[in-house]
Amino acid sequence: MRWPSDRVILAGLLAICLLPIWMFDFVPTQDGPSHLHIANVLLNIDNPEFPVLSKYYRLDWNFDPNLFVYLSLQPLMMVLPPLIAEKVLLTAFVVALPLAAGYAVRSPRGDGLIAALLGMQLIYGFTFHMGFYNFSFGIVFCLLGIGYWRRIADQLRLRQFIVLASLILITYFCHIFAALNLIFIIGLAFLWRTWRYLWPSANYHDAWGQLLSPDGVHRWTQLVRPAAMHLIAVLPATVLILFFVLKNGGDGELQNWINFERLILLLGVGHLRSFSPAWEIALSSLWIFGLATLIRYIQLHYDKVASTAAREPFLFVLLAYLGTFMVIPNTAASANFMLQRFVIYVFMALLIWLSTRQFEPVLRKRMIAALGALTLVTIGLRLVQYADLNDKLGEYVAGIEAIEPNRTILALSVKGEPFPTPFLHAAGYIATLRNGVDLKTIQPHKGFVPVRYRRALDPYWVMTDGVFVKLEAGPPNVDIIDYGEKTDGQIDYVLLWGPLPTKRGHPLVEALIRQLDESYELIMTSPKTGLMRLYRHTSLRKTDKG
Repeated sequence: MRWPSDRVILAGLLAICLLPIWMFDFVPTQDGPSHLHIANVLLNIDNPEFPVLSKYYRLDWNFDPNLFVYLSLQPLMMVLPPLIAEKVLLTAFVVALPLAAGYAVRSPRGDGLIAALLGMQLIYGFTFHMGFYNFSFGIVFCLLGIGYWRRIADQLRLRQFIVLASLILITYFCHIFAALNLIFIIGLAFLWRTWRYLWPSANYHDAWGQLLSPDGVHRWTQLVRPAAMHLIAVLPATVLILFFVLKNGGDGELQNWINFERLILLLGVGHLRSFSPAWEIALSSLWIFGLATLIRYIQLHYDKVASTAAREPFLFVLLAYLGTFMVIPNTAASANFMLQRFVIYVFMALLIWLSTRQFEPVLRKRMIAALGALTLVTIGLRLVQYADLNDKLGEYVAGIEAIEPNRTILALSVKGEPFPTPFLHAAGYIATLRNGVDLKTIQPHKGFVPVRYRRALDPYWVMTDGVFVKLEAGPPNVDIIDYGEKTDGQIDYVLLWGPLPTKRGHPLVEALIRQLDESYELIMTSPKTGLMRLYRHTSLRKTDKG
């Protein structure tokens, strides 16, 4: 039987990877609906047909990161329905990530298909399902930056310099974390190449003598120009990063070196953790088997691995990442889930290091078969999972036609769910499609997006005094009546999600029900399971005439 070509294998698996995006109405992510809502606000904030948007929001364009997704969604939403625009955006990510991984290692040496198949394992993970779209595209541009640098590192001229600096800036405007990693990897790789250039014989007994020799001085002078160009290329993004960190604070404390939970997260490849522990255990077991196989490969091919490490610095990037992972805080500069984010870059370094070599034909076929099978298993599990979540999301938005356009909506949950949960911000879909305001969109409160709440109407300040957990927890600890009394705004609709009968008796749930009974009327309960209850403010009650 003839082995398919690399392009056929890659195209076939990429098509399969797109099935979860296009087979269902919704892509179940936690923050994805909020991104759509913010993009819609940017498009329509000056539209006189929807004055509620300019009443609650104001534009705040600046040079902060997290702009890429909104700049991409806006033109898509001008020509496509919002849900389709989101699918097109995510299609670009699903296709681009494996291709960028292959590009990162394919030249001057490396196996692009192996890297692409490894990159596929990063697609439908924790950060994707959290809806961290900017972070996800940051990974893509980080890989593109690494691949481009590997091609032009020895011939960095003006055109290449401009392209490299632009890639680093684009990466920054995707996500600050990606830009930091790209700058770190380029810097470490340049220092490694500098070391190899200054001491090509690897004889360090008379290191200073070699440097001060005529040949050594000549080598030093040859490094001045490329070193200066590298520094200037990373300078714009570095300045923006420093301003952003100084503005938002660099909080977070380093952790103890030995941390069993981090080891488990690393071995289980925490980015795979999704909506259910059962999925995490199943996928992580496959990864642990793969890691064990990799260790055995290193034992059997030590000389070849050592030879590759001498040519490429990515083994040392990997080791630096492993050490950093064990000590970084889980929250820094107001960014959460640092460990789940950083573990992706640990795996990315492993991906590049492993792929920057040529494998024996038999071993290569086995790796392709194993990674292809793992991809199929992962996609199969996600399809089953997405089908169930789409049924519930369909129930969540079942009352959309009962909501008037140009109104405010607050979605609350009576039961807390572990992250990621696609129901936390799913009201963003409703607000987008009805051109209203979703009062549980946290990004305009935190200020990491080009839209901000007007301070007097910011629900996170008015109802929670900045303690956003009060609003997003299940059950919430908020006074929805008090919001209308303290501001000139009003919560027009309240969407209550969760098994209300089983939560009756909880003091926070009972307090919420009393508020709803006082000023709201129940206008719809989802027919299938009753998990969604939609309430309308009594001031919006319509009187029948005739």
